[in-house]
Amino acid sequence: MFISSQTAHTRTPVTIGWMQPLLRGLPVTAQRLREDRILEEAAVTGADPQHLCAVFNITPETGLRYIRYFQRGMDPPTHNLQR
Repeated sequence: MFISSQTAHTRTPVTIGWMQPLLRGLPVTAQRLREDRILEEAAVTGADPQHLCAVFNITPETGLRYIRYFQRGMDPPTHNLQR
């Protein structure tokens, strides 16, 4: 979760314009960070799709895509899960 001085007291997300300077020069994108965080949350909470939907505001279909990798015992992919 990213919080700025403007979003600290609201439910408004930070903007990409706020994040781009923070990530400049790093070998990661904001999307990759989000996907990694969702996968980590799935791993530590027992891969509950309903929990992922509530925490990350994703659709049930997307939540199910994230947990399928844990149900099959596969290593989760690190990108292109969220559509």
